Amino acid sequence: MSGHELQARELARRNHPTSGLPAPPNTTSPLSRRSGVVRAGIAGALGYASAALATVVPQSLAGPALLSIVSAVSAVLLIGVVAGLGRSAIRGGRLARAGLWLTGVSWAMVGIAEVVSLVRGEDTAVLYVVATLLHIVGMVPVAIAAALTATFSAPLRVWPLVCLLYLILATPAFGQQGTVAELALAGWGTAWLVLAVLLPRTR
Repeated sequence: MSGHELQARELARRNHPTSGLPAPPNTTSPLSRRSGVVRAGIAGALGYASAALATVVPQSLAGPALLSIVSAVSAVLLIGVVAGLGRSAIRGGRLARAGLWLTGVSWAMVGIAEVVSLVRGEDTAVLYVVATLLHIVGMVPVAIAAALTATFSAPLRVWPLVCLLYLILATPAFGQQGTVAELALAGWGTAWLVLAVLLPRTR
């Protein structure tokens, strides 16, 4: 190659420093893709637990209608935790994915029940019962899959099982009126808040 050709290539490189270089790779990791839905899940868990606790606080500044709206939105946002688990390296294959779908649908049904109760003033106990059953059935394979996922941290491997056991034990309290039911719901939201916080912590 002649000296003139070398000078021309050097001049072109200086004028267009990125020419001839491959496009930068997509550096978005699975963890960063999960962060958005996980943040939504954290917000949902905080909102759900807070709305339940505010119900039992005397002279609460938030009225029942506002608390119902917060609970409905929070339940839908909690699907973000389910989506975060789905995007993680959780084991279990189709069974685990089916469990995640059922769990997500159950949270959506909780949100729908809150809206129906607020707008139409109807008893939505049936919706809550169905949502609870779907949640329990869905979380069984999810808890097993999380326990078998070696890339999860130790707390994350066991916490879905904690959420499942809490729901089973607290279900009788959900059917009661007043403080007992609201505290049980607040505990449920808190358990999912811990799960959302633990989710990004994979090895």
